Amino acid sequence: MFEFDYTVSEKDYIDFNRYHAQNSPAGKRARTIAIYIMLAALLLVLVSDIISGNTGGIIYTLIAFLVMGIIMLLLLGPMMRWNIKLSTKLMKKSGRLPYDSQVNLRFEDELIIEKSPMTEVKTSYAKLERIAVSPSGVYLYNSAISAILIPNTAFINAAQKYDFLQFMHQKTNLTISDMLS
Repeated sequence: MFEFDYTVSEKDYIDFNRYHAQNSPAGKRARTIAIYIMLAALLLVLVSDIISGNTGGIIYTLIAFLVMGIIMLLLLGPMMRWNIKLSTKLMKKSGRLPYDSQVNLRFEDELIIEKSPMTEVKTSYAKLERIAVSPSGVYLYNSAISAILIPNTAFINAAQKYDFLQFMHQKTNLTISDMLS
């Protein structure tokens, strides 16, 4: 059995949201849709240029879309991080943190018990949908958008983290993404 007492920092929460936005099916779908919209806009402009007989400007259109695409790719990550930080700060300013800062997490035979100063949540291992490992910690997804955050600071060392991941795999039979992170 495992038990962890740890603090979730604002950085841990932001790191989780960044990981989720970059690796979740919804985040990947949003990026794919953005690419398709860009390609559809390019195609629409090119077709309208060809129909209107303005074939001389096609090369400039392609260059403009290429430059816009590169700028979009370069700014997407920083804009996402800025948006996550801003929304977290706004929630913090309103007095409602979107996460519990002090957590006691206990893994029993049949249940995961997550205690904070205000709540106690019991989760069956069968309710976990996905286990993800990022450079910042371990995320036990109990729905498509919600997870139990275990920052790396909760683990004594890499061996304990590895043993914990092995334990979770035995309890859930879920594939653990990036287990050696």
